[in-house]
Amino acid sequence: MSALTLLSAFAQAAPNPVPPACPALSADIPSANAAALVLFQRRAVKASELAATTRTRPDGFVTAEAHGARGDGRADDTLALQGALATGRRVWLRSGHVYRITRRLELGSGAAIASDGSATLLMSAGPQAFDNRIAQRSEAALYSARGTGLRVEGQHISIRDVFIVKEYADERYVIGIDVVGSSHVSILRVRLRGFSLAPGIVTVRSSNDVEVASSLIHSSCTQSVDIPGDVPSFQITGISVDDARVGGRGSTALRLRNNVIADLRMVPLTVRGDQSDGINFAAIGTGAGSFIIGNDIQGVDEGIDLFGGDMQIRGNRVAAHSVALKLIHGARGIIVTKNRFTPGSNGHAIGMFRANPPEPRRQVQDILVQGNRIDLSSSDRVGVFIDAGGEYPPSAITLRQNLFVVGQCRKQAIECSPKQCTEDSNAKVQVEGGASCRE
Repeated sequence: MSALTLLSAFAQAAPNPVPPACPALSADIPSANAAALVLFQRRAVKASELAATTRTRPDGFVTAEAHGARGDGRADDTLALQGALATGRRVWLRSGHVYRITRRLELGSGAAIASDGSATLLMSAGPQAFDNRIAQRSEAALYSARGTGLRVEGQHISIRDVFIVKEYADERYVIGIDVVGSSHVSILRVRLRGFSLAPGIVTVRSSNDVEVASSLIHSSCTQSVDIPGDVPSFQITGISVDDARVGGRGSTALRLRNNVIADLRMVPLTVRGDQSDGINFAAIGTGAGSFIIGNDIQGVDEGIDLFGGDMQIRGNRVAAHSVALKLIHGARGIIVTKNRFTPGSNGHAIGMFRANPPEPRRQVQDILVQGNRIDLSSSDRVGVFIDAGGEYPPSAITLRQNLFVVGQCRKQAIECSPKQCTEDSNAKVQVEGGASCRE
C-alpha cells in the first residue's frame, strides 16, 4: 500500500479532524526571535531563570569575528566558526548578529558557544547546506554534516543563550543539536525553531550528566506524505534520548528542566497519528538517575514518552492531544509526582501499555503516580489507562493522592485491574464550582 493510500485510510478512520496546514514561519529573524521570547516568558514554569547571565564577552572567550565571521545573516560563517572553536574553543557571538552555517559545527571537550541571548545561528537550507533527505539514524544521514547543526562530543561542553533557527524546508531530516558519547554538557537558554522532520530537535545519545535547561523548542512542522520505510524517523520530537545508542550504552543522569516545548506538528496525520513528542526516552533501560522537572509541554501528540527507568518526573505541565505521559517498552522504577496533565478530547492523561513484543524486559513495572493534578474536563476517555491485556501487562503500579478534575462526576478516572494497581486517596472534583465527587 502506498504512503498516500495509508494516509487516506488513516484520515478516514481518525477520531480527530486533520489539523490545518503548517503555519508560515517568519524569515524576519529579529521579529521571530522577539515573538519566541514572548512565548517563552508566558509559558516557562520558572520565567525568572530565562534571562542571559552575561551581557558582555566573558574572559577566555574569543569572538567569531576574530576568526573571520561576518554575522550578517548572508555570508557563510561555517569555516570561521569552526576555526574559532578549534583554536579558541570558547566562542562568543555578538549581540543581535546572525551567523549563517551550511554544515555541522563540531564542539569537542572544553568547547563553548555563548552570547548575550540575542545572537542567532541560522542553519541554512538548500542543496549545499542542511538538505538531508534520508530518514535513517546514522552518520550518513541524520547525524551527518548535512543533517545536524551542532555535534557535541566530549566533556565539559556548553551551548548557552543563543537562538538556533533552521531556515525552513519541509521533508528534510535535520536535527539541531546532537550530544553523543559525552559528559558534563550544559545546553542552557537555547531557543530552537523551524525544523520539519526531526526525530530529536535536541538529541542525546549514550551520554552522562547532560543538562538541557530553560530552553525553548517550538514552531516545527511537516506536511510531508512521503513516509519512508523507517517510519519511527518520520516524526518530530523536542528532546530525544537514546534512539540510536552508541555501543548499546544508555544515557544516565540527565536533567531536563524548565524547558518549554510547544507546537510540534505533523500535517496531515500519518498512519501512526500525529507522531510528535515533547520528550522521548526511546530505549529500554536508559535514563537511570535522570530528572524531568518543571517543563511546560503543549501542542504535541504525546507529551512525555518513556521506555527507560529509574527516573523522576516532577512538577511538569503537560497538555497533549493524545497521551500526556506514556510508559511503554520496559519503563520501570519511575516516580511521577506533582505534575499537571491535560489530555485532548480523545486522549489519556497517563497511559501504561503491555510489553510489545511480549518479553519480560519490556514489562512496565514499579511506577508511583502520586499527588498529580489531572484535568479530564475536555477528554472523552479514561484519565489513567493501565493496559490489562497481553502476556506482560504493567504491574506494581501505585496511584496515590491524585486529583482528577472532571466535567461530570460519573466520569471514569482510572482503569486498572486490582492485580496491577494499588489505589489510595485519589479524588475527583467537578469543574463547575469545584465540588467534590463522592463515589
